[in-house]
Amino acid sequence: MAPKILVIEDREYVRQVLVAVLVDAGYHTVGLPSAITALERLAEIKPQIILLDMEMPGMNGRQFLVRLRAIPRWAELPVLIVSGYGDTSLPSAERPGIAVLA
Repeated sequence: MAPKILVIEDREYVRQVLVAVLVDAGYHTVGLPSAITALERLAEIKPQIILLDMEMPGMNGRQFLVRLRAIPRWAELPVLIVSGYGDTSLPSAERPGIAVLA
C-alpha cells in the first residue's frame, strides 16, 4: 500500500497540482489549506509523510513544525518543506535529519 501523504498548502492551485501529481503517481493524498486544520486532523488522516508550505497565513510552516515535533506520536514523521522562495535558511536546516533541496 502506498504511503499516505498530507499536503499543507494555502494556495489552492498549488495544493491541487501537488495532490493531483501525487494521486496520479499512486499515492493516497489529502490536501489541506492551513497548518491549523492539519494539526486538528492529524489523528484522523494518519499521514506517513507531510509536504509543508512554509509561508502561510495564521500558523506558518515553522510554527507548525514546532507544534508537530512536540507531539510524541508525530515527532519523527518525515516532513518535506515546499517553498517557492528558494530560502535555504529554513528552520533547523543545520540539525540532523533535515535536508534542504535548493
